Amino acid sequence: MVDPHHCHCFSLHPNYHDEFRSNLEKMGFKKPLLQENHGQKFGLTKRLNEKTQIHVKLLENGVIESEMEYPSDYPMAHLNPEHSYSAHPEIEQILNKCGLALTKKIVPPITCVKRIIKKAINPTHKNTIVAGVIISAVVIGSLYYLSKELKKE
Repeated sequence: MVDPHHCHCFSLHPNYHDEFRSNLEKMGFKKPLLQENHGQKFGLTKRLNEKTQIHVKLLENGVIESEMEYPSDYPMAHLNPEHSYSAHPEIEQILNKCGLALTKKIVPPITCVKRIIKKAINPTHKNTIVAGVIISAVVIGSLYYLSKELKKE
């Protein structure tokens, strides 16, 4: 089955797993606060711009899983898989910089060659969501307080 959101075209021999992680960290990749467990040895992310990050996971079997996604600053877009896509060319460029021996699929899936990039329309930043929750709590709290005051009269 083809995964339209992740690239699984590259894999590393176990001797290179630690070196790969070290190279990614030197390039500015960091461990995300939370991440879905896909059976990985590790997973790291790097912000590329305001609305794009690359997420790389090295699975136990040496396969590298990578995707382009919205950063967690945009939680609704970040959690919606239709807004993520294969990071095939990006991970290939990173692996070339690392210079590690790797295995590559001879014929990558179409989702890696012809990526479908579906951008979110006006994604909501986490600060807007937090402000909305706080305002809602204040309004609901005020209405509750006022209704109790009216009942006393």
